[in-house]
Amino acid sequence: GKVVLVNFFTEWCGPCKEEMPKLQDIWDKYKGKVEVVGVCCEVYGKNYENLEKLISEKKLTYSIIVC
Repeated sequence: GKVVLVNFFTEWCGPCKEEMPKLQDIWDKYKGKVEVVGVCCEVYGKNYENLEKLISEKKLTYSIIVC
């Protein structure tokens, strides 16, 4: 019964990084009504520390999965 917003991104993509705060705003504003899920399609060099750093820097609290 919820809307699910799925966003596919890579951790090295500039435009992807720019839209993350907007997705976080949607998550914060509509929590309970909308699920936001980020799907990281590629982690450059399989260096997950960069992805973790990005999540921390952007203060992302919505779900993120790696495929």
